[in-house]
Amino acid sequence: MINSFWGIESPRPVGPLVEYVGPIINAVYDPLDSKLSKFMDTHQRVVYIAFGQMYNPSKKEFEVLLTSLVEAYESDYLNGFIWSLSMKSRHNLPEQIITRSGRVYKVNDLLQNHADLRFETWSPQFAILQHPHCRLFISHGGASSIHESLYNGVPLLLHPFTSDQPQNANSIVASGVALQVDRKKYNVTDTFEKLSEILLDKDQKFATQMKSMQALVQIRSRRKVYAADIIEEVLYSVRSGDDLWYRRQVNERMPWYKATNWDINMFGVCIIAFVFSGVYAVIRFVFVSHKKHKVE
Repeated sequence: MINSFWGIESPRPVGPLVEYVGPIINAVYDPLDSKLSKFMDTHQRVVYIAFGQMYNPSKKEFEVLLTSLVEAYESDYLNGFIWSLSMKSRHNLPEQIITRSGRVYKVNDLLQNHADLRFETWSPQFAILQHPHCRLFISHGGASSIHESLYNGVPLLLHPFTSDQPQNANSIVASGVALQVDRKKYNVTDTFEKLSEILLDKDQKFATQMKSMQALVQIRSRRKVYAADIIEEVLYSVRSGDDLWYRRQVNERMPWYKATNWDINMFGVCIIAFVFSGVYAVIRFVFVSHKKHKVE
């Protein structure tokens, strides 16, 4: 069983032993506490940033991303953000940032004193994404994060690191509900432009694509019941010494030459060879007869 679905995964033939049962979305998630709830209610354009527990941007990437976010804040494209950032991860933050407007921001002041830009050691991710004022999720592109964001209809700006994240990012960008930063050419101009493109959404491209993607994800999320059915199916239907007998493909019980259609292919080759031999014989007969007639 695979916790994914067509839409993130590229459609392709799969055997009877493969079942796509995702996205698996929990029935209950941690709610917003009173402070975060008030923050979300009083800020209409919130960006949420989280890179999971295992991945951290480099010092340069922190500086570029934070500068881009503050520039978007200065431009009023967003009026608040929540960055889920553990204490251990904060050592890579720069001491200060300078936006293209020339303003200098001390990062310690942003961490402690800013009313609109929040840094949290832990955040109830699903509850934030579920809030109608969450307009963008900046993520590493892990499968669970993508599922939760799409389920709640929040577009993504993806910053993939490793593992399945680059492929996830490519798939989601291709579906029209996300953009991806280029970590090899990471700069404020490119990141700010991508932030702006999603947040402003001037032609409603992201909103239109997200509407259909959200419907797909919410419908597919019901398949967790089907996943439980498959588990029971395996528990109660397996015969002694015959693992999942009813899901075995018929070619497993055939001789190899039938399973690979080798016999049919060879028959076709013989027919083609016979036809070419016949054509060759006719041409040769006509040529020889014509030559003989000229000699006479």
